[in-house]
Amino acid sequence: KIMFFCKETQPDVVVVENTVKGRNRHTQRFLEWLHRSIFGVVKFLGIQFVYMDPSEWRSVLGIRLSIEDKKNNRFVSQKKKRGRITRKHLSVRWANNAFGLKLKIKDNDIADAISLGRAYLIRRGV
Repeated sequence: KIMFFCKETQPDVVVVENTVKGRNRHTQRFLEWLHRSIFGVVKFLGIQFVYMDPSEWRSVLGIRLSIEDKKNNRFVSQKKKRGRITRKHLSVRWANNAFGLKLKIKDNDIADAISLGRAYLIRRGV
């Protein structure tokens, strides 16, 4: 599917979020093998392959907890409130604000992909 999609869309570059140490080593291993497979397809097609760390794209886009978010999370920790604001919330909020979308928290992978691509373009001056 990835090869078909790349042939159809003919991208100049494929940007992939670098893996970071996770809780489940088996999932981590699977992701690394998946990255290797994608790398092989992309290189075979002559497309540039770029890794970007999650902390890098969040920094480029200024995605961080606001003062209100921190206050909310403090109340959650004190059990005075429910609903911790996480990185998933921040990514979805950014994508919705930046592009007028209506993504939900369950769409955080889509928001992350949009954010990753936008940060790459900003880094390249586009």
